[in-house]
Amino acid sequence: MFGVVGVLDIFGFEIFAVNRFEQLLINYANEKLQRHFNHFVFELEQEEYQREGLQLQRVEFTDNRPCVEMIERTPNGYKSRRTKSRKSA
Repeated sequence: MFGVVGVLDIFGFEIFAVNRFEQLLINYANEKLQRHFNHFVFELEQEEYQREGLQLQRVEFTDNRPCVEMIERTPNGYKSRRTKSRKSA
């Protein structure tokens, strides 16, 4: 049984019969950019507003950190496995 991972793509979700490594890299880069944006715009700015005592309605957002960590995680993330498989080839 195969799991499914939804990833953000700037132009929306794409469905291919076969996803190539290049598409994974594009999606990974987009996820990293989105994570950076989320961290600075949503997390850090809202923390700063709170420290300054400003009243604001908290902005809720979907945190894509688990997706990024799944790819980056060592020793079992995709990047680690890819590096190990290339070394053994």
